[in-house]
Parts: sequence; C-alpha cells; structure tokens
Amino acid sequence: MSNLILSNQSGLEVSKTRIIKFENGAITEKYPVLLLDVSGSMNREVGNRRKIDILRDAVTKVGAGMDIYSFSSSVVHSRFIPDPQGQTNLTKAFQELKGRSMQLLLISDGVADDPDEAILAGIALHCPVNVLYIGEPWDVGEEFMRRLAEATGGKWTTLDTMQPDGFGDRLEAGIEKLMLTA
Repeated sequence: MSNLILSNQSGLEVSKTRIIKFENGAITEKYPVLLLDVSGSMNREVGNRRKIDILRDAVTKVGAGMDIYSFSSSVVHSRFIPDPQGQTNLTKAFQELKGRSMQLLLISDGVADDPDEAILAGIALHCPVNVLYIGEPWDVGEEFMRRLAEATGGKWTTLDTMQPDGFGDRLEAGIEKLMLTA
C-alpha cells in the first residue's frame, strides 16, 4: 500500500491510510471511511451502465487504503462491493461505525428506510457525514442527503444522473474532493 500524501491549503493531509489535520497546534488523526449504498436502486443505469458498476470503478481508482463499508438491509466491511439488493438501512450502517475515529464519506442514491432515525444515528457518530448523492437534483433523495450532511456538520455534493457523460470521472473527483474536506 502506498503512503501517498495529498494536502490542501487548510493544513489537511490525506495519506491513503489516514487523515492528519493540523489545527491550532494540535494534531487530529482520522481514518478515511467510504460508506457505500448497495441497495436495490443501485442497479439502475446512468447512461448505459449500472450505478453500482460506475461506483466500483471509481472506488477501485481512488479508494485505495480507505476502509470500505457497504450497506443495504445489512452492513458488510470489505473491499469487495456486493451486488445491489435489499433496502437502504442507513441507521444500521451508522450504528456499525459508531465509536470510530474517521473521516466519513457516504455515497448513496436515495432516502434511508427511516430518514429521521438515520439522521439521529448520523449525529451520534460525532463526526461530519460528508455525502456524495447520486441522483437528480431537487428530488426527495437529495433533500434527505443535504439534511443529513447539515445535521452532522458535513459537506454534500450531488452528481446529476441525468447527465451521464463523464459521470464516472465526476464520481472519482467527488470522492477525492469530499475526502479532503475537514
């Protein structure tokens, strides 16, 4: 595994295995975690490819060294991203991650099974939940993801599935950008 370090102007460094932030003379160390929605809706296509296949390619290219959790009705901790099936049990996924020191990026295409409980579970993580929403702007999924990010102090970005050209490249760039977000 490489130990490539990326940095931005805010003093945040990202190695492929940990994130170190220097702020006010203190050092904070967190580990990058990707939380990936693999519910049944990830079988839908963007252009002529399934969302899950585009996500797998992007994670393969830019997710080296990041801890990967996939969730649907259950939660899986593995570099292997399973085929889409089941519901969107985001609450269970957040409960699985509770207590970890992490820089979290959630990638999802929809609303959690129980949106209010998911937001409460996200707040209980005590870390920002950065969100990369894969869907159409101004729909209920985007609204939920925005609310979740704001409630936890995270950032959010929407990748518009109605614009399939370059979607994979935009997904990779979004992962890199939001993992550099403190």
